[in-house]
Formats: sequence, structure tokens, C-alpha cells
Amino acid sequence: MQIRLATWNIEHFNALFTADNQPTPPDPDKETRYRVTAQEQLDAVALVIQEIDPDILLVIEAPGTTTSGTRDTVTALKNFAADRNLRCSDAAIGFNSSGQQEIALMFDPAKVTVAHDPAGKPLAMTEAALRDLSTEERAQQLPLALDTLRGRKIDTAPRFDTVYPFDSEDDRLLEIYQFTRPPFEARIGLLDGGTEVFTFRMIGAHVKSKGVFDVSDELRDEIKDLSNRRRILAESQWIRDRVDEYLDDGEPVVVAGDFNDGPGLDFYERRFGRSGVELTAGVLGDPDRILRTQTLKPKWSGSSGWTPATASFYQRDTGKFLNALIDFILVSERIYRLADPASDPWRIWNPFRPRSAFEDQPELKAALKDASDHFPVTFDFEVSGSA
Repeated sequence: MQIRLATWNIEHFNALFTADNQPTPPDPDKETRYRVTAQEQLDAVALVIQEIDPDILLVIEAPGTTTSGTRDTVTALKNFAADRNLRCSDAAIGFNSSGQQEIALMFDPAKVTVAHDPAGKPLAMTEAALRDLSTEERAQQLPLALDTLRGRKIDTAPRFDTVYPFDSEDDRLLEIYQFTRPPFEARIGLLDGGTEVFTFRMIGAHVKSKGVFDVSDELRDEIKDLSNRRRILAESQWIRDRVDEYLDDGEPVVVAGDFNDGPGLDFYERRFGRSGVELTAGVLGDPDRILRTQTLKPKWSGSSGWTPATASFYQRDTGKFLNALIDFILVSERIYRLADPASDPWRIWNPFRPRSAFEDQPELKAALKDASDHFPVTFDFEVSGSA
């Protein structure tokens, strides 16, 4: 049974739904992307999903769930799938984010089951109450964090909706970090004829952006870049801790999503030795525990950025587009062995490179350009009853 796993950050996806979860842009003629209207973008997103035809699609920047009101991520995505006759007709999310976007999974219910199954321990206090405490007081509310601060080894990393102690400044003092969008920790079951034949753990992540977005940021961009870089490393280490726990239990693991980071992506990475995605992937000294991905050795071109690239961003200071490798699907060795060794199981659906890739699919190429500033990444593998 062939399985296609995909991850895709869909820019402004939240703006393409009504308040009551209908896949109808409130202002269909308004430009949501450069020279692309909301309706054109929604049509492009649907066409791309139909063409790449995944069994499991991790959606980064999925429409948000509101704490008050009728907006609900799962309902919105299921309505979208029904309206466009998508095979990924069911949806699921994990912990809600504190913003307007969510991390969600769309999947084919005939072939896949998804359950939010977070590991780690919960906080004793609510997040709102936690924000009013000092760092030390916050750590005391989480026994795992307190054990680390006292120098004792912990058995499990904290749950992703809690806090994480990490020495990001290499000064032997632990800072406390929280995810803005807690990773979606799911148990995935694959069905063949209605029978579950293979299970694995999947962590869908949208790691902290280190981008500079406004004039105020630009005035202090170095400080902000370094701070965000430290946060990326802390969040990546937190995810890696959970990966190690799953591997220790003999469970196959997939980590996918937007890392807002990649090998050699910027100057500040040199201060820390490696990128967040490399931290998540593991170390060469322990090859059986490395998570494999499409590449960790992109090439730099001074005129256009990185090759390969999973995203293309307009740079205000240069007036040009910068290509970046920041979206990944990382798989443990057991899942990698299920892929076809004679072909590259990963594909980046980049409409710009290589130019020959979409010669026979001009409509898909145009849709990929219109749909988002990120491009889908897919990974193909095969399972059977003996997997």
C-alpha cells in the first residue's frame, strides 16, 4: 500500500474562510498575495492538493480555532475538503495555538487514522496564571523543569503545551521557553482494507520565526535575530527530546513542518554551530537514531538564495526574491526503509526549480505560484501487513 505524506505552509489560509467555517473568502476580490485574489488563491490551494494527492497532509498556518465564536479548524478543513472533493476529507488538530493559525492534519479516513496523543506531563497551573509568575516560580509549577534546574536528569521532556528549561545562552543558566504553536503530536495508524497494518508517531511543528517584519524590528534586528535563533534551538531541542523518547520505545517517528530554519541559512547560525533542523535530525555519531530528510546540504547562489528551496520570499531591501530551504519531512530509519531505495522518496513541489519539472503541468505550476510562498514537500513509502 503506497502512502504519500505531505507538509505545506499555506500562506494566509486563515483569511480564506468565513467566520462560520465555510471555504468562501469574505472578500473574494481582495488580494491576499501579490496580484492574487483570495478566490484565486483558494482555487489554487485546492488544485495543488488534488494534484499532489497526499494520504496525509500536515497543514501549517491552518485556519484558526477561536476560544469564543464559531470558528473551528477541523470543521473549516472538512468543509473545504467536501467542497473541493478532496481525498483528505477528515482533519485533526492538537493543542490550540495562542494566535490565529493552527497546525492541523488532513487525511484520507479510508487509509489513515489520527489521534492527538501528547506525551510528557501537564502543568499544574493554567497558561494564563503561569505568565504572571517569575521564571523560577514558573519552573516550580512544572516538576520536570524544577528537576532540571536542580541538575537532576529527567525521564521525559515536558508536554508541548507547557514550558521547557534550556540553556540557550551557554551561561549555565536555564531559560524557560514556551511554544506559540505547540507541536501537534499524533499517533498515526495506516489501514489496509480497514485493518491497521502500521503505526507511527508524528510531530507536526511550526518553529519560531526569526524574521524581521517591521521598522522597529529593523532598528534592533541583530538583538532580535539572536533571540529568535536561541528560541529556535530551544524548541528544536525540545522536539528532539521527544523523538529520543519514541525511539527508545521502538516507535517509528516522523517530524514535519516549517522550521523557519535550515542548514547555513544565515550568519547568526554560525555562532551556534548548527541549525534547528540539524539539531532535530540528530548526530552523525549515532546513525541509527538520525532522522533522514530531503537534504541537509543545500547550495547557495548569491543571486537567488538556496537550492533546493521550499519557499520564496520577497526581500524589501533588495527588491528580489530569496529562496530558502525551511520546510522538512524527517523520518526515522524504520520508515525510511519502507521507501523505494531506487528513487528519491522526497519531492519539493517548487514551480521554479527545476524548470523542466512542470512542462506537462502548466496549470499545477501556476497554482503552486499562486497558492503560497511555501511549496509542498512530500515523502512516499509503502507498507504492508508485515511492516
